[in-house]
Amino acid sequence: LSSLIAGASNKCFIQPQMMPQFALGALANAETGEIHIFNERLERTRKLSSRERKFADDLAAKVQARHAAPQERVRDGGRDECGSDAWVRARFEEYTQRMLQAAARHT
Repeated sequence: LSSLIAGASNKCFIQPQMMPQFALGALANAETGEIHIFNERLERTRKLSSRERKFADDLAAKVQARHAAPQERVRDGGRDECGSDAWVRARFEEYTQRMLQAAARHT
């Protein structure tokens, strides 16, 4: 197994003295929003490309606009309301599918 994404609520994962025992590449703390990278190769991939930054900025702008003016909610081509939870999930699903398709073309 070369990689794994896992979730845990066990505090031992965030204790510095316990870190060497685990072969963690990265640790994200959902409570604080902090991300700790322990692998140099992962650290290099942490920076967003211009396309990724645009995706994130557009997504955040639509969510903020939805919450700023709830009376002016707009439907996205007859689908979910722009900025809604379902809309955000759908955008991430599309993004993930495109990323996987691109990765498959380059292997």
